[in-house]
Amino acid sequence: MSERIFLDLIRQASLNHDISMDVDSDGWLVCLSKDGSTRQIAGMNFDLNTQAAAAIARDKVATSSRLQSVSIAHVPHCLFRVDADGWSDHAMNELLDQGDVVIKPLEGGDGKHVYRIRQAADTKNITHTTVESWATSPWQDISKELRIVVVNGECWLAYEKTKPVIVNGLKFFNLSLGAVAQHVDVQDISKSIRELAAGATGAIGLHIAAVDIVITEQGVAKVLEINSAFSLTRYAKTNTATYDEVAVFYDRLIASMFST
Repeated sequence: MSERIFLDLIRQASLNHDISMDVDSDGWLVCLSKDGSTRQIAGMNFDLNTQAAAAIARDKVATSSRLQSVSIAHVPHCLFRVDADGWSDHAMNELLDQGDVVIKPLEGGDGKHVYRIRQAADTKNITHTTVESWATSPWQDISKELRIVVVNGECWLAYEKTKPVIVNGLKFFNLSLGAVAQHVDVQDISKSIRELAAGATGAIGLHIAAVDIVITEQGVAKVLEINSAFSLTRYAKTNTATYDEVAVFYDRLIASMFST
């Protein structure tokens, strides 16, 4: 369903700008052509980002390291590996010295395999995953989460993730888990947060990305994650207005891909 909506939006945008569109691999690969120029979309990956920049964005620790190097406010992530004997209580206790820890797979999203660790013994319950490389971060008391889509340094679209699902003391703002998207006018977002989103994508070297920014209960805005490949279809399905907004976004994006 989501893939069909995405393809329909891309097809309409292509028709609007006299761009030919070929779909292959059951909709996973899209080839767009006009006036001898060809652009491709693989899954939700537009060929606007370099391979290196996209790889950094997929790696939560690499992203954190890059943002730290340019002093961009973010939720710090550190690498934690599970050895042949399982979780190391000693290593986990060192992390817990500063407070509760959140662990998640180094790569991937949708809220899968994300846990709040209050004591080293909590890791013993994580037995149903083969993930070996994890990203750890200090637990944050999050009051709000925004997704801001940045294209070539400009904030084009934004929405707030409301009604988070709470599991084991963690707030999950993932739409795939039941959170609800609410439209936010980009111009209503503070300049500092817009600059935070644009600065984060620039630091990674991304031309297009969806930046997840959290606001803590203390009112501090931080970059949580940067997504070089992202879906807007769940947001588009919120209501007619958001569908139209996403349609305009892809129309503008597709046109820019063939702009001189």
